[in-house]
Amino acid sequence: MPEEILLVADNDWANLGYLLAKSLQSVGVEAKAITFHRHSFGYAEQAELCTDDLYAEYVAKADVVIAMHSVYKPCNKKVFVFHGGSAYRANFVRLNEFFNRIVAGTILQHWEFLDKGAKNPYWLLPPADLSIQPDYTYHGKAFAHYPRGTQKGTETILRAFDGIPITYSDKSVPHQENLNRMSQCDIYVEMVCQPEWGMTALEAAALGKIVITTFHGLEDYRKRFGECELVVANTGDELKEKVKEILSWTEKEILGKKKATRKWVETLHSFEAVGRRLKAIINGETRL
Repeated sequence: MPEEILLVADNDWANLGYLLAKSLQSVGVEAKAITFHRHSFGYAEQAELCTDDLYAEYVAKADVVIAMHSVYKPCNKKVFVFHGGSAYRANFVRLNEFFNRIVAGTILQHWEFLDKGAKNPYWLLPPADLSIQPDYTYHGKAFAHYPRGTQKGTETILRAFDGIPITYSDKSVPHQENLNRMSQCDIYVEMVCQPEWGMTALEAAALGKIVITTFHGLEDYRKRFGECELVVANTGDELKEKVKEILSWTEKEILGKKKATRKWVETLHSFEAVGRRLKAIINGETRL
């Protein structure tokens, strides 16, 4: 195993570089996450803010560099690239042409990216910070949707809830405030659109909420990783059916699903679980 891993972000979207560094640290790997811009969501803990001079120092000490969020700063070390968002989705041909020449492997967050032509592709879904404590308070089957960004299918979601109450706001708030408002629902609707689910789904699950979201790669996930407790709705019609089903559940059934969702995160998306997968990817021990 390489002695030190450096995760480098220009902007560390969703705080993911930092969380992946924590994941590696949890399985005994020395890892550091750096970023060149502080995150606008105000996470309590973030990647270290870096300068070009500090970057040179950290690269000199590192054995492997992971270029986060499809952005590369030149270095002379073994490199993996992480693709996990709209930049790769919109520009995968150009990004593959660039990165396939220089990387040992490609770490992909979304199932939909696996067949886009990246070099040595590995599927790595994010970890959840389990210091987020679950809140199983029953709110009378309260639904909520707090989209960040435009690619969440919000119009589809709101149409599906015609006549059914759902708390909705597209106001961008600091991370802790967003966790606080998500904690006040029973069911969090993350997205219903083409992109796959993201960090907000994991945070809502860590809070002990039932999570409805998009997951086109569900069956492949089950084969590779295990059972998934997300409630999957890939279209507006599917969302209507899932909402109707949940509204028929008893309070006891709601609580059971909440606890199962939190347990799923603890089992398959803890720092340790994701750290073991990422360590194996870096070692070339597995193809995920």
